[in-house]
Amino acid sequence: YELMSLNYSEIESKYVGDAPKKLEKAFNYAKGKNVIMFFDEADSFLGKRISNVEHGSDQAINSLRSTMLIQLEQYTGVVIFATNLTCNYDKAFKTRFLAEIEFKLPTKETLAKIFKSNLPSRLLNNPSLWTKVINDEDFSLLGEIAVGLSGRDVKNINQRVILKNIHRQFSVEDFVAEINTYKAEQKSEREFSKQKQAAEPQPLPEDVEKALKDAKTVVNEDCDKVRDKIKDQLLK
Repeated sequence: YELMSLNYSEIESKYVGDAPKKLEKAFNYAKGKNVIMFFDEADSFLGKRISNVEHGSDQAINSLRSTMLIQLEQYTGVVIFATNLTCNYDKAFKTRFLAEIEFKLPTKETLAKIFKSNLPSRLLNNPSLWTKVINDEDFSLLGEIAVGLSGRDVKNINQRVILKNIHRQFSVEDFVAEINTYKAEQKSEREFSKQKQAAEPQPLPEDVEKALKDAKTVVNEDCDKVRDKIKDQLLK
């Protein structure tokens, strides 16, 4: 099978109506071939359609997502979507999924392997670059401390340590310190995000918003009737 990897930036276009055509072209290419279509950051494609369209960009997003729905109905091959934000999916897309698979965060054993596999072999196999040569016990320690992080986080931590220690010897303590720093940064970002969300007015669900609009219409009509009655009384 051929893996056909697509992301939103490859499909998106500054020209209105061009993105749906690109998406349709990708599906047409895959039809009748041994191709697995893989959409990364899939919430960009499968997010909730915009109900109150105000700009041309809103219409373009809705058009792209509608095209995706049509193509999924017609396509008989394998399509895989990957995202960290399944909560953003439109319900219409979820009814078209055969299965949803959750990949949980790695265990401490897996994290230890990821730490080791992401370090360059030239670094691992050169004792002169270490204050004390790192071993499997050290990697187990790093995996245990890093519980709660993802494989991507481990890769970032390794890269940070390498950049910071490029002109001096490495130590296990450097990695431990960077893990703790990385976790502290993530915690700070989460707290900031919570504070920001609490400060900003949250959008109302579509059904509640519609009900409020209907209620305002009724209130306005009633107000007009009351005003007319008062006017009639005054004229009398």
